Amino acid sequence: MTQATKIPSVLASDADLIWSDLGATNADEMLSHVRSDNRALDTLRLALECDAQCDNGSTLIPELCR
Repeated sequence: MTQATKIPSVLASDADLIWSDLGATNADEMLSHVRSDNRALDTLRLALECDAQCDNGSTLIPELCR
């Protein structure tokens, strides 16, 4: 069993990983997953905004509404 350490929030930004599992997990890899999740959420948000604009007819690019 590995021991987890808490990184003080003053040393890490909110986007950084707060918990690091010593020797078991690479913090850079975990941050990469967080960033990937953020990109996926941004893509979903944009798609939903575009869909909402198409639904109410306020889109600037009507070709996207199909």
